[in-house]
Amino acid sequence: MKKAGVFIVILIILGGVTVFILYKNGYIFKQRSSTPTATAEISNEEIPDDWRTYESELGYRIKMPTNMLVNTDVGEASVHLVPNVESGEFGTKNYVYISVVNREKIKDSNRVYNYNYEQFKNLMNINAGSTQSIISKVNNVPGYSEWFIYERLPNTLINGREARVFLNTKPWEFPLGVNELRFVITTDENLYIIGAYYNGDVSYATLTKKDVEKIISTFKIL
Repeated sequence: MKKAGVFIVILIILGGVTVFILYKNGYIFKQRSSTPTATAEISNEEIPDDWRTYESELGYRIKMPTNMLVNTDVGEASVHLVPNVESGEFGTKNYVYISVVNREKIKDSNRVYNYNYEQFKNLMNINAGSTQSIISKVNNVPGYSEWFIYERLPNTLINGREARVFLNTKPWEFPLGVNELRFVITTDENLYIIGAYYNGDVSYATLTKKDVEKIISTFKIL
């Protein structure tokens, strides 16, 4: 009887260690979800025939209007799709971005645009319908959490792939009025972070929520 008790304790300890290792290596990201399985695509808008296609060596493609440019000089494994218009006083504040994080480098990919391991972990742990900040300080200075508040929206489908959806209505380093919509698709190999900054003052706003959803609906993992 005593041996059986010791065996059970050992099993509990091993189970706890296994969960801890999986969590530290990011595998829990793919499993934890309090949102029912998505059944609707992000957008049903018809894509014009003249839209350009960008195909990445990282194994995905996406379409965009002819007046958008592809900027690959924005970080490791990242691209921006930027409207080709005058940026004005505030610079380019509306654009779509795509970042890819290999799971084998999940803790060592801070040069990827809009990716930080600890912040991403906090983001993925937001429950459906909840809102919380994913950071408490910037450069060791407290008081910046209000710029990193995300609301977890219902999951959606992007070309048949389920994506978690997050909204930030006051993103860091952007003028008031600009929103960030962020989608996260996870596979066994990679994390795909697809998002956009849209709306804002008429002097620099070039994308609406409908625009970015239409563009992102064309994202496809190859």
